[in-house]
Parts: sequence; structure tokens; C-alpha cells
Amino acid sequence: MLTLLLTIGLAHAGVVDEQIARCESGHLESCWVAAAGRFDGEEDRRDVVQAAALAERGCAASDARACLQEARIRLETGAPTRSPIREVLAQACASNTASACALQGAVLVAGLGGDADPLDGFTILQE
Repeated sequence: MLTLLLTIGLAHAGVVDEQIARCESGHLESCWVAAAGRFDGEEDRRDVVQAAALAERGCAASDARACLQEARIRLETGAPTRSPIREVLAQACASNTASACALQGAVLVAGLGGDADPLDGFTILQE
């Protein structure tokens, strides 16, 4: 059983490393997967700084999934982002990514990253 768990962990680590290499070589659709792997992966391989940089790279290329990862990392850790959190979420939400829109609405209602704006926040949440 332990061998199986170690094998699964190594396989996951290999997939994450492969996605990082793809992201860094210009396959920007791999950046959000790589960021998620580094942020949500095994504790000994977790790297918040690298995860944020990978997500930012994908988001800068207009990948809504990467923008959502970037926002999530920022909100959960306080790591800096290239743009204000509300702009990152607006970019992701503009691509009709429901989870990004939900997070954007919640951020506005709660007043994270600026003044609370319940009216706009609830409007986004209802759409």
C-alpha cells in the first residue's frame, strides 16, 4: 500500500513538473495546471511563490483559469499579484468562468481589495 501511495505521489510530481516545463516553454494553457499543482500539491513540493508566478504568466496571456488560480492564491496567502485582485477576477469573469464570477462577486461584497460594493457584488452573483 505504501508503495502504491509513493508511486501515485511521484507520478503527480512528474505531471506537475511536466506542466511547469510546458508553461515555461510557451504553452501557456499549461500554466494554470502547473500553478494548481504547486499550490495544492504535496506539502514538501508546495511553492506558493512559484505557483503565483505560473498563474500570473497564464493570466497575462488571458487564460481565465490561470486568472482564477492567481486570485485564489492571492486571497488565500496574501501573495502579491501583477494587478489588483479585482482586476484579475474581472478578467477571469469576462471569460464567463462561473467560479471566477462568483469569487469576484464575493470579493466585492466583502470589500476585499477595496471598498465594499454590495450592489455590484450581488449583481454579479445573480448573473
